[in-house]
Amino acid sequence: MLRRMGKLFGGAAAALALVASLFIVDTAAMASPLPPGYEEPVPDPTLAGMGGTVYNKFGGLMRDGVQAELQTKNTKGRWVAEKRPYSSARFIWTDAKWWFTELQPGTYRVKFTASQWHTYVTKPVTLKSGQYVVKNPRMNPGGRFTGKVTRAAGRDFAAGITVYKRTKITKGARKGQVKFKKAGSSIVDQDNKGFRVGKLRKGTYVICAALLYPETASRCVGGGTTSKLKKAKPLRIKPGQQKSYRIRLR
Repeated sequence: MLRRMGKLFGGAAAALALVASLFIVDTAAMASPLPPGYEEPVPDPTLAGMGGTVYNKFGGLMRDGVQAELQTKNTKGRWVAEKRPYSSARFIWTDAKWWFTELQPGTYRVKFTASQWHTYVTKPVTLKSGQYVVKNPRMNPGGRFTGKVTRAAGRDFAAGITVYKRTKITKGARKGQVKFKKAGSSIVDQDNKGFRVGKLRKGTYVICAALLYPETASRCVGGGTTSKLKKAKPLRIKPGQQKSYRIRLR
């Protein structure tokens, strides 16, 4: 009886060992990404590249859909977008990485743009054959105004938000008076009441909301209307600062 059991278990162990060996061989074959005899291409030592990570001013990764544009100088000495296929504009998303490879030796710079963020342009870099330069830019959001717009009795509406830069005139006959220049805008309605206007530099601003339909009312933060901006409340903002306000239309 014991001999039979020994033979039985011995046979089973041998079968399991055979299956295990087959499994290991198959797994190794599947893990190989390259066909037999294939070799990885060797990078061209005559070419160069640039790359890195885009951060915000505060050290966090930029996740707002940044666009990176490689630029070179044209015959007139102006910086223009590089048109060759390998250097077309790239969009940077959650990983915040950017790169341009297979570049001919020469002088380049990279322009980074994103909605609600100030544009960042690297200093010109002269690349040599086989050189790869790392650049980690930090983009500045500037100041931001956010908030909500509502209308009395919860009625339907569509309104435009406009932020005006308020500055004093320092020369001429109007010295001491103030002027207003549009600095940003947004659109809101009863379904999307929130607004955000960014990329604002340090200074004083006023925020106004005006009905687009029906065109019957406008109102600014702290008083005044779009036709009487001087009566609106001056709002100061600093780079990287965010302030929120609520505007109620009639």
